[in-house]
Amino acid sequence: MIPKLLVEGSSTTSKRAAILALPHLELAWLDSDDIRTFINLWISAVDTLDDTEAVRQAVVDVLLQMAFFHSVRPHITPKAWSWLNKRPSLPPRCRGRLLCAIGSNVLPAIRARNDNELLTSYLITMWSEWDCAGEWAFEGMCEALWEEFCGDVDDDVRERRKELLKRLSLVLEELGKGLGHLRVRHPDMQPDELEVIRERYRELKRILVQGFVG
Repeated sequence: MIPKLLVEGSSTTSKRAAILALPHLELAWLDSDDIRTFINLWISAVDTLDDTEAVRQAVVDVLLQMAFFHSVRPHITPKAWSWLNKRPSLPPRCRGRLLCAIGSNVLPAIRARNDNELLTSYLITMWSEWDCAGEWAFEGMCEALWEEFCGDVDDDVRERRKELLKRLSLVLEELGKGLGHLRVRHPDMQPDELEVIRERYRELKRILVQGFVG
């Protein structure tokens, strides 16, 4: 049903409805006979819509869901990956972010693309006051920060590091507002969960601060 709504002849209203629904349809795109064709169809349909925050959120959510699957990841086109650079603010229960947070193989795949802007955008998109990476993914983030953004780096990487520090400071500021504030949008958050999330973001920030040279 979804592919039929995305084809060139479909109305903009139908395409928008399909794009916004896709993140919530239990990985419906996995049923596609040709995932690469589906991805091209999906992105082509997205390009016909107004570039709103809701569209950005839906597209990046699905993109992260796709990136989680090893069999699907090679079929994600550069044009699809580029949507990460729009850096939407994802909601608390974002399936794509939650999947990537429990896996350890997405970040290495993004690092392998040798694109500092994309890597920075991925980290900024993943870092949220609503949750933090699981142990394996968190270790990968620590390693990526040390190896890609610390030490004697060029001016471009220095600017990326500033962006990352700004994002971490913002997340820690939100976490510092306490459980009551966070439960307005994330009612299930527990005190021990908050402490783990806060400490992991503090560690990520420590790495970037300690790794600064010059």
